[in-house]
Amino acid sequence: MTTAVAPPSTAAVAFDLEGGLIDVSSIHYLANDASAFHRASLGCPPNRDVVAAARHAHESGKTVLVMTGGDKRLEQLVATWLVRSGVPATLILMRPAATTGPAP
Repeated sequence: MTTAVAPPSTAAVAFDLEGGLIDVSSIHYLANDASAFHRASLGCPPNRDVVAAARHAHESGKTVLVMTGGDKRLEQLVATWLVRSGVPATLILMRPAATTGPAP
């Protein structure tokens, strides 16, 4: 991932990964195991309406931010899922790899 700094006048739209861009309805049973949940979510299908909103925001010139409670160890998998699903993410915001405990 490359860190991007947008000019202050640039509009941005933020999307949550799990439960937003990703349809996690089939893996709610993993909610008590954050690591398993975040890994399993990357095998789930996209939420087509939310992905369409991200594409529309990008086409409208907005910066698309993607946020996840998953940590940096999953960064390449998240980036691959976003590309495969056609999400034009400008910046992916993740927890540091050494972080433990509940997502902020």
